[in-house]
Amino acid sequence: LIKSLSCSGTTIFITYQILSSLPKQSQYSGGLGYPDPFSVITAALEVFQLDIFSIIHADCIKGTGYKEKLVMSTLFPLAYTVLMVVVQCVFWFLLTPADQKDDKDPTKKKFMGGPMVSAFMLLYYFLPTISSTICVAFTCRKFDLGDGDAYYVMAADYRIECGGPADGDPSALTAEFKAIRDYAMVFLFIYPLLTPLLLLLLLYTHKEHIMNRYSRSGDRAEDGVAIH
Repeated sequence: LIKSLSCSGTTIFITYQILSSLPKQSQYSGGLGYPDPFSVITAALEVFQLDIFSIIHADCIKGTGYKEKLVMSTLFPLAYTVLMVVVQCVFWFLLTPADQKDDKDPTKKKFMGGPMVSAFMLLYYFLPTISSTICVAFTCRKFDLGDGDAYYVMAADYRIECGGPADGDPSALTAEFKAIRDYAMVFLFIYPLLTPLLLLLLLYTHKEHIMNRYSRSGDRAEDGVAIH
């Protein structure tokens, strides 16, 4: 019962993260946001947002802004995942006896141990917030200067000048905005696109354990599908 409630709670938690980010994403894309009472409900759901930058209040540090938030939000989970892979490799290849290893026996240890599970769980829980942070990097706001010219700034941080429309002539864009956009493009592939495929592959490779419920009724919890 506890495991079943935990899985249901995880699904609800991730869903609330996605719902709470919808109004801001609408505004970043040029919309007016969502009307009441939906906007009131989503504002209340913002408590479920796992924003690393906001959790440690890094935005209170002088000189920090969207650029620093983007770097921290994308590099921290990646660095943590790499660290956990290294830790798991040490445990698996150096500290685990050969007779305790068996990928097909649910009662024995597998490469997807505790460190790997913690890495996948971090990616799973933080993915909606990270994806939202990445996607707003491509949106600029236009301000009319009153003399026929326009001034473009990033929708996520008005201190960063775009130099031109985000989908316009690349030569008209500022070097800072182009660097942010190119950086976000790389992590757009890694997080919103590649990470869900990686989690799907993880579930697919453990489909027999999921169907047979080894993770619920076996002698040992199936580490590889602990986030299922």
